[in-house]
This record gives sequence, C-alpha cells and structure tokens, in this order.
Amino acid sequence: MTSFPFANLALIGDEYHSGETDRASCRVPAGSDIMGYLYLVQGVRPANEQLLDTLRRLKKPVAVLVEGGAVVPPRFTGHTRYVHIFKARSSENAGRAVARCLLDLGHIRIAYISPYHRARWSRFRHEGLDEIYRAAGHEDAVPAFTIDKNAILDYHERAREHIDIAAFKQLYTDWKKRMPRPFQFVLDPAVEEMTGARAAMGEVHFQTMRLFDRALADTSITAWVTANDGVAVPALDYLARKRMRVPRDISIVGFDFCGLRSMGSYQQTI
Repeated sequence: MTSFPFANLALIGDEYHSGETDRASCRVPAGSDIMGYLYLVQGVRPANEQLLDTLRRLKKPVAVLVEGGAVVPPRFTGHTRYVHIFKARSSENAGRAVARCLLDLGHIRIAYISPYHRARWSRFRHEGLDEIYRAAGHEDAVPAFTIDKNAILDYHERAREHIDIAAFKQLYTDWKKRMPRPFQFVLDPAVEEMTGARAAMGEVHFQTMRLFDRALADTSITAWVTANDGVAVPALDYLARKRMRVPRDISIVGFDFCGLRSMGSYQQTI
C-alpha cells in the first residue's frame, strides 16, 4: 500500500491479490485524509473479493484498474456507487508499437517468444503484434513460440519443488551467526530474493531454451520479440553461443525495462 498525500489517494497493488479470504492485510487505511482508492489488478490471479467488499463499505471512490485481462469477481464487473472498473490493454498497445517499428525496419516475419503465455498480458502482446502485421498484409507472419500452461508465478512454485530452499536458508542462517551484525542488514534481502526470484529465473531459463531452438530453426524469421527482458537477455546469450550476430543476423526486442537491461553489455542490442 502506498499513500500519496498530495492526491489523498491510497494505491493498492499486488500484495492484495491472494485468494485467501481471511487475510488481515485486507484492512486498509480509512482515515479522513484519504479521499479514495486506486486498486491495481494484474496478471492471472483474480482481484481480492474480500478487499473489494472492504473498500465498498468505506463509502469512498474506488477505481479498479484491470491490466492484462486479470479477473474481477462478477458482482463487481459493472460500476457500482463507489467501485468503478477500468480496463487497460497496455500490453496489446506495446505489441502494436513494436510491430510498427519492426515493419519500418524491414522485418517481414518475426517470432514471438514467451514462456509465460498463460498470462493474458503475454497473449495480448502477441495479439498486438499480429494485428499490425495482418493489417500490413502479412498473414501468419508472427508465429508464437510459447509455453501456454505457465505464467510467472508458476515458475516460482516449480522452482520450489526442484530446489531445497529451506535447507539453503538454514545454511545461510547458520553462517550468518558467525558474521558481524552490520552485514546481516545487507545480506538478508539479497538472499531472500536469490532463493525465490532467482530460482524461478533458472526454471524459466531451462524451459525457454527449447523455444529458442524452435525459433532459430525457422530461417525466414529475422527478429525475435520476447515476452520481457527476462527472456531477451537469455536470448542474447543463446544466440552468441550459436555464433549468431545481433542485430545483423537476428534482432532482439524485449519489454518492461527490467533490471537485467541495466547490464552494460546488453544495453545497445535490445
């Protein structure tokens, strides 16, 4: 939850998306200084129905911004007195913008590569690409190389099945006891992120290699559009191992400006 004093709004994000209905986190600030709420709903998980009920009972304006085709409970799908639903298709618009750019550069046949295609935002990105190419007279010019059964959170769950994170954390806890106390404040967040997100990235990397193999086998494709930068960076490494030159042989496009793009060796090729 983030409050903006200058706007007297409370912004509610992903931490409220859980399907658990008894979470204490559904208690939201309700001070007289807060004039309304903005609830951002993304991904494949539905909006938190208990939270929506809580917000409605506060009798203050609530704007629910639904991005990527996320699901809102049926009784909230229409506007009510206090709760208003707004749908965004930013992922589809991003796909359209990339398609126009690639067409201007002369790319007639491109690949869309996503290991997260269960997520609506991934499907929307592909639809945006395909729409522009078809409008330009290029039918079936954006083949999809995707894993349709997974979204990002599925890889987190799968990584935990394959990696004994609890044992790793215990090793870290034992080691930390022997370290000077100031180091703990620096290392704790890094280890937590490493054991979760990084383990999931390893699972994504393993699954995505097959998609790269399939895309590279189609020699008519001159550009790869990846679901996000977390896929674009491994694609660059993969093509380097195959002695393919980027962008001379294959152009790479990523989305989201995630932290991986800040790595200097990649900045000029994505």
